[in-house]
Amino acid sequence: IDTTTNSVVRTIAVGKRPRGVAISPDRRRVYIANGNSDDISVIDAEAGKVVAMWPAGVDPEGVALSPDGARLYAVNENGGTVTVINTKTGTVIATIEVQVEPESIAISPNGQIAYVSNETSNTLSVIDTSALKVVVAIPVAKNPRGIAFSPNGKYAYVASEQAEPGMLSVIEVARHRVIKSIPVGERPVGVVVARDGRRLY
Repeated sequence: IDTTTNSVVRTIAVGKRPRGVAISPDRRRVYIANGNSDDISVIDAEAGKVVAMWPAGVDPEGVALSPDGARLYAVNENGGTVTVINTKTGTVIATIEVQVEPESIAISPNGQIAYVSNETSNTLSVIDTSALKVVVAIPVAKNPRGIAFSPNGKYAYVASEQAEPGMLSVIEVARHRVIKSIPVGERPVGVVVARDGRRLY
């Protein structure tokens, strides 16, 4: 999409039922999670075409990259797992079991942990990215979806879609615990933090 004119300038065919999108730090690659074909489409951003297809788990949805772009994490909603892929080779490094119906994933700014929202379990799974295993699960409000870290990595924010009222949980990352719950609009899903960390949307 040309954001000046808000018009579609190119359409790229990927796998079946495209869902999550992640862009490499150098902006050269775009990764698409394809829920119904259980794979990841790798797009050359400049050429605007798919250059590789990588296997993921069952029904991949949320995707995120490590800060250095070396690893891609794909959340497999129906499989209850996270697939970790080496972005240089396209090979699977690890498959990590999380909880029921994982949805989204966010990587901390220092790359040391990943938070995965589990919709049906009402938790966040905390993954140690060095050990590639879950170290704790954080209880949050009902049906957690989108996640974002503050730029300094001290806090994380998760939107709980089915909480009454719609709820945003603020998590102290050092202790992996909810320190505040903020009522927001109905059925919150996505979360974005401004680059200066002063606003959250």
